[in-house]
Formats: sequence, structure tokens, C-alpha cells
Amino acid sequence: AYTVARVPRFHQIYTDGTTRRQTELINMLIGYVTDEGLKTVTLDNMIISPEKKSLSTAQALMQSMENAQKLLKGWREVTKELYPDDEDILALIPLPEAATLTKARDAYITTDTCSQAKYVRTQMIKAIKDLAVKEGICENTEDFRMHELDCWNHLRNLWIEHAVDTLEKRVKTDLAEDLLDIPKIYRVDVAMNLLLRSIDKEFALTANYAKGHGSMFAHWMEISHPGALLFPTARMLGGTRQDAVTEGALPAYMNRHYCVEFLFQKLCAGTTE
Repeated sequence: AYTVARVPRFHQIYTDGTTRRQTELINMLIGYVTDEGLKTVTLDNMIISPEKKSLSTAQALMQSMENAQKLLKGWREVTKELYPDDEDILALIPLPEAATLTKARDAYITTDTCSQAKYVRTQMIKAIKDLAVKEGICENTEDFRMHELDCWNHLRNLWIEHAVDTLEKRVKTDLAEDLLDIPKIYRVDVAMNLLLRSIDKEFALTANYAKGHGSMFAHWMEISHPGALLFPTARMLGGTRQDAVTEGALPAYMNRHYCVEFLFQKLCAGTTE
């Protein structure tokens, strides 16, 4: 709140969503330019849209700036109560109205490439323009220009997603006879996202999956391979992520020897675990 109120202009607004434990979370970041280059500050990373619709999501994002204004207002009130005769200290805290999205004139709003995110982006621009007219910054919304931008990281991952689909088809064709020999009850598949989900469930050290053995695997690594470099597994659970396969491929490859050795020992141990 302090930073967004102090900077004179926003150059970029970025928002994206994720899912943790069946709860959809949205973040909102503000980009601004200083003498040292582009800086980014997180305005809010735990925004929850009540209705999970594009319009309510845009309203929740707008509300995050209003929450920043409330924080600044409360900060100033407490400071004034503690130091009633010191105007210099109070002057260091920005006024609440300085935290406003109308600083985003000529700025970019960046989201991912799905249709819902693009609609949220459009609704946000409309709301910010209406706010600019309300605050008297411009006479009509056409005078307040903003730009829409697709996230380049998501665009890259869309390309990789198609490459992964092509690769999976090739592997499935090459291993067609071998796959027929494996009983379907084991649910063996060549889909990379399913493989990485299984790795996350079994080996994630966060132990978010109840049937996984992340803590057991961590203890086994300390005994069997002390000091070994272990890459953290990519988070694959809790929702679809476009960059999941891209992020998860490296740790899966680098940890493969340890994971296979751990599974082999446990399968040969003669216990239900």
C-alpha cells in the first residue's frame, strides 16, 4: 500500500490465478519504473472472488486497491494518535487517495491467455476508466488510454503444451505393444502431466497429499544419500497450470535415480507401505 501510493505512475498491472486446496486465489502486482529500472510490488496475493466469475473477479481486484487505501487511512490515524504534535512523521505516510488505479494511465494490464482472464482484463480496464472519469482525471473514458497484453510466459507454455502433446502421441505409438502388456488396473500412461502429478503426490516434501510418502522419502534421502542434491518437485496438484510440465520435467529427470531406488526398496520391503 505504501509503495503504490508513493509512486507517481503505474506502468503495468499484472494478475494471475491459481488453486490451492480447492480454493481459487488471485494475485495482483503493480509494475513501475525507477532510475534502477522496472520494479514490481505485490498489492495482494490472496484475493478470493466470491462468485468465481469474470465480473466478480474484476471487482475483487479493484477492491484490493480500496483495501490498500483503508490500510493507509488506519496507519495515519494510529500515527496521529501516537504522535499528535509531530506533523513530520505523519507527512511520511501517503494519503489514502494516493493509492489509486487511475495511476495506470497508458499502462499495460497483463493476464494469461485464456478467455476468462481476457474478459477480466477488459472489465478491469472499463472499471479503471470509469474511476478516472469519477475522479475528474478526464472528461470521458475515451481520453483515458490503457493497453492489454498477454503474458509472454503463458504464450511460451502454450507452444510447449502443443509440443508435449505431439511428443506424447509419438511415445504412445512407439510403446503401444508394451502398454498393452501392462494391466489397466495400474493406470500406466505416457501423459507427462499425469506422470508429474504422481511424482508430486508421492515425493513432494510438503506432504500435501495424504497417501504420499514425502516425509519418508526425505528421511530415506538423509540416510541413503546424505548431502545429495535433490530438486524440489513441481506443484502439480490443486488445479491446471500451463507451465506445470515445463517446470516439472527438470526435477523429475534429475531426481529419477533416487525416486526409482526408493520405490524399488519399498516394493521389496514386504510391507503394505
